[in-house]
Order: sequence, then C-alpha cells, then structure tokens
Amino acid sequence: GTLKRDTTLTGALKKDITRTGSLKRASRALQSPPMYVPEVHERTGALLNPVAYKGFLSLKVKDDDIGTWQKRYVVVRKPYVIIYENERDAVAWGIINLSTSKIHYADRTAACTFSVCTKYTSFVIQTAKDKELSEWLYVLDPMLAGSIKAHHIAANKKTVPPL
Repeated sequence: GTLKRDTTLTGALKKDITRTGSLKRASRALQSPPMYVPEVHERTGALLNPVAYKGFLSLKVKDDDIGTWQKRYVVVRKPYVIIYENERDAVAWGIINLSTSKIHYADRTAACTFSVCTKYTSFVIQTAKDKELSEWLYVLDPMLAGSIKAHHIAANKKTVPPL
C-alpha cells in the first residue's frame, strides 16, 4: 500500500483554535512531525484464487503437549490452506502457505494421516477415508500424490518401475 498524509489532525486543530483561542497549544501540535496513515485495500473473495478443495479434516498440532485431534473446516486457495473452526466461521483459525511448507506422508504411520511442516510448527492431519487422503494429497502436493500412486502400483505388481 501507499501512505497518505492524515489531514484530520490539522483540521481538528483549526477548529480548536477558533473554539478556544489557544494559538500557542495549536502551534506546538502543528510543529510535531506529520502523521501518515497507510491506505489499506481489503481483498475480497473475487480477488482471491478460486477454491481448489474444501472439507473437514482432523488436525493435531505437533508442538501441542496435549496432542488432541481437532476437527476443522479446511479450504485450499493455492498457495494457501485456510483453516476455520467450522464451515460458517468468517475468521480463519490458521493459514498455511504451501509454497513455504513441506508435506510428508509415510505408509507406516497411522491410517489416513500425513503431516504439513511449516517454518514454525507442524500439523498431523487425518482424513476419514483413504480416498479422501488421496484427494487431499493431490490438491496439496500433486507431485507427492503421483509418486505415492506410482509406488502403490509398483508394489501391487511386484515390479520395479523403470527410471
């Protein structure tokens, strides 16, 4: 954004001088450095990227000592994952930038789970079904989802895929 000089203070001082006649107090205030207020442009839904995927997921923050699963409504608008407490919530509970995060998946971990690691924290995420897991992984990290699928196909055929 840009900065714009705030003229409301100057206008208020002019009114104060005419009302109270206190020129000395007004001149001291005018000698202070000018105040600048940033122009803020609010982004509306039309300017955001379209929703790539949305639905409920169970999340567990790895840094959390309690480690309880929390059901959250998640919306993917590339490159962001926006987490809400429920689907009617207008305020985001959390935001993950996928361009600076890493998605991890291991077959040996709990069923239907993967993790998202950011610079500051990590989340363990669980879906209700295997099909949902594949869909979420494909939306969040298509390259990872493709390599997992190729690995499963190769394991089922008992052959090693060509490099």
